[in-house]
Amino acid sequence: PPDETQTHPPIPALTETALHYMILNQLDFDGIIVVDRVKGHPVNCNRKILEYLNISREELLQEIDPLDWSPEYQPNGRSSVEYARVIRKKLATKNIFRYEWQYQRTDGSLLDTEVTTFLAPLPNSHLRIFVLRDISASKQLLKDLQYSESQLRRVQRLAKVGSFEYNYAKDELYFSEATQQIFGIPPSPQKLSLREFTSTHVQTEIHEELYERVERAKKKRSGFDLEGRFIYTRGELFYAHI
Repeated sequence: PPDETQTHPPIPALTETALHYMILNQLDFDGIIVVDRVKGHPVNCNRKILEYLNISREELLQEIDPLDWSPEYQPNGRSSVEYARVIRKKLATKNIFRYEWQYQRTDGSLLDTEVTTFLAPLPNSHLRIFVLRDISASKQLLKDLQYSESQLRRVQRLAKVGSFEYNYAKDELYFSEATQQIFGIPPSPQKLSLREFTSTHVQTEIHEELYERVERAKKKRSGFDLEGRFIYTRGELFYAHI
């Protein structure tokens, strides 16, 4: 049987040389830059960051300011110079910090990144590691989605097709602008509950069927459709398909 009193040899601490070797040769899933906090400029990087920025290792490790790789303004509307000051103040008091930053390559193309930075895990470390993840694709996807939603709202207004969302956890209805126009509901920060809406804008004959369909859709996580007579705010009736 093993000797339970036997102690394992201590795991050797990571050395600065070993850290630089790992970054240079083994870590290439994200872009990495190592900055010497005393010298104030990069001292090491991995291959991925060179691909991201489309520059050579020699160019990146020059004693230059990272602002030289940045556009004049960040996507949040702040100038890169101003936003860099904010980040540097954060870094002075935080070991680990995460933020988004947009870089500009030498060919003028932009790179959106999520940056995670932390002090190197070394005794009395003077090195700060910056890990950059390319989020350009997800940013573009979000822009495309926002554009599609704005186009849908525009088409709905033109075609007089409305939409609304029902938050059943809060029992609140959220109406699109077109739906408010169709029903004659004035814009208001106060949300209507489902029963408040049906009591004023849905003919009594389909109340119960509507409630049953909503409950069934909640349980099955599915959709439903329903036709019936609805009521304008001014009291007139019209037919609609939900």
